[in-house]
Amino acid sequence: AKPCLTQGQALAANAIRMTKVRLLLRERRPDDAIALLERHYSDIEQTRYPRGISEWESLMAQAYQ
Repeated sequence: AKPCLTQGQALAANAIRMTKVRLLLRERRPDDAIALLERHYSDIEQTRYPRGISEWESLMAQAYQ
């Protein structure tokens, strides 16, 4: 995700992070997923992209189940 960030492509970086979270959840690693989600929550909020924020929060809910 870092090359995306250096080019100012926060949406792409966050999409990659969401894919990683989904993989962590499939691998039954919710603690790792939560750590990633919490670490980058402010990044997703700064995009002000409603769909991305909604998806991010949905993944957080799944991780906490």
